[in-house]
Amino acid sequence: MSAQILPPTALNAAGVQIIPIGMQRWRVLDRLGRARGQLVVTDGPDGPRFRARRFSPSTGTFHDLGDFWRASDALECLRLLR
Repeated sequence: MSAQILPPTALNAAGVQIIPIGMQRWRVLDRLGRARGQLVVTDGPDGPRFRARRFSPSTGTFHDLGDFWRASDALECLRLLR
C-alpha cells in the first residue's frame, strides 16, 4: 500500500481516541475507553480511502461499514454507531 500513515493527532478530531495497531490500522475507542471499531487505510485507484470496521462480539468478526474519502468521516461513522 502506498497510502501514507496519518499521525494520530490528525485523527482525534472526531471525539474518539485512536490507538495504532498496525502500519495503517487504528483501534477506535469512545471517550469512556470502550472499543468502537477500527479505522483502516486502503489504497484505491483515486487515492487512499478510510474504512470503518465494527467488531461483532456475537460472530467474532469485523463488519465493514463503509469506505470514506476522509478519516474524520469514517471516525464519525464509528462514533455515532450504537
